[in-house]
Formats: sequence, structure tokens, C-alpha cells
Amino acid sequence: MNNKTYLLPKVIFLTILFMIIFGLYDVLSIVLFTLASFIIALVFEVTYIYVKSLIFERRVEKGKSPSLQTIYNVVNRVMILVNNLLRINVIVKGYNHFDSQENYVIYSNHQSNADIIVMLEAFRDPIAFMAKKETSKIPIVSRWMRLMGCTFLDRKDVRAQIKTLKESINQVKNGYNMVIFPEGTRSKGSEMLDFKAGSLKIALKSKAKILPVTLNNVYTFSNKWPFRRTNVTVHIHEPMEYEMYMDLDTGELADKVKSIISTKIDKN
Repeated sequence: MNNKTYLLPKVIFLTILFMIIFGLYDVLSIVLFTLASFIIALVFEVTYIYVKSLIFERRVEKGKSPSLQTIYNVVNRVMILVNNLLRINVIVKGYNHFDSQENYVIYSNHQSNADIIVMLEAFRDPIAFMAKKETSKIPIVSRWMRLMGCTFLDRKDVRAQIKTLKESINQVKNGYNMVIFPEGTRSKGSEMLDFKAGSLKIALKSKAKILPVTLNNVYTFSNKWPFRRTNVTVHIHEPMEYEMYMDLDTGELADKVKSIISTKIDKN
């Protein structure tokens, strides 16, 4: 079954069930049954996600943590549904450059708040994010982010930033693929902002491969939804081995990674 349509069978089943139970087959009734079925199916999915997060969290506390892939499979499936509801069509290029047996620091441009959900559909294998602290306060979302191995950055507290940097480095050393948005904030357009050189320390200190990623057209989503579909592209570049950048300082490395990402930016 296509992951983008896995909610559809539930809606169809419930709609037919309502028609049989109430014995109504006129157009208006079918429309109302379909709408009710969609809401019920959506509520079921949200409840499922919430309960599943509690189960996983309890297993982690008991030292019986599910595999990272098991956790991520749920997140990936949900993000596909979310993008479908938001009418975001994710096109992935260069996925062959990502080896699930390796681990990377993934550096990407940052166009929109929707970048994370786009990345979570694009990558079929586990990734985590160094995200802003505010996301750690969002119900359900924050629990899943912790289960995925995400870290949270307080942009107003320098000491907390250093701590988060160290946590992120350790996560990469422990085998997580950590996504960093080195611009530090959304560009809200195709032009990239300056990269924060400090974010490149995560790659240098962990000695991991760097995987540059270019996001295109995500910033247009807010202007198109809900009436038009937004086609976005995730371009995964060839990874950079540690030996390729080990002699660069953070500023030089930031410029190099930004240059690679910019090669696939669509100028609108």
C-alpha cells in the first residue's frame, strides 16, 4: 500500500459502514459520512501516536528500548500523512548518497518551519535534529523527538548552547545521524543566510562524515496551502569524509558546506 494513502482505506471502510448502518445512500449523506469517517480516522491516528509514544518511553525507562529504526518507522509514517494533509509533495534526489550503515552530520539550508517534516519523510532511515528549545515544550512532539535522539538548543543561554553542542557531538559518536540547520533561523526564501561556524564543530569533534542537503521550495508552502499543492525537493549531496575537511577551521568548513548546498538551490 502506498504510504501516502494508508488513511484512505479506513475512511472508505467507515463510510461504507455508516451507509449500511443508517441505510442512507444519497449524495449529501455520503459526503457527511465521508467527512465523519475522516475525522474519526484522524483522531484514531493521533491517539495511536500518543499511546505509542508512552509505550516506547516506558520501555526505554525499563531498559528495553525498541530499536531506533522501529521508533523512526512510526515517525516517518506519520510525517508522510502530515505532508499529504498539508499538500506537500516531497521529491527526493540523491538518496543513494546516504548509507544507512554509516552515520553522518547532516547540514541543510533552512527555508521554513516545514523543513523538519519534509526531511522526516525524505529520509527513510533514522535521523535526529538539533532543534530549538521551544520544540521541547510541544505535547507529544517533544516525546517523539527525545525518543529519536534529538537535542534542544536554547538560543538565549550561552552555557546551555555549549551543553547542547556536547550532547549533539556525543549523539553522533553514538551512531545517530544528526541534522543541523547552520543558518540558525529560517531564510524564508531561496537565498541562504550566513552559516553559524560553531555548528560545524559537531562534525569536526565527532569526526563523522558530513552529508550536505539542499531543500528547495519549502518556503512557498505557507502561501499555497490549502488550495494548491507544494512540490518540494530534497537534494542529498555526496558525503564528505572526515579526511576531506579535518584540516579546515570551522569558518572555512562552513563556507565549503554552504557552497556545496548552494549548487542545487533553485533561484526563483
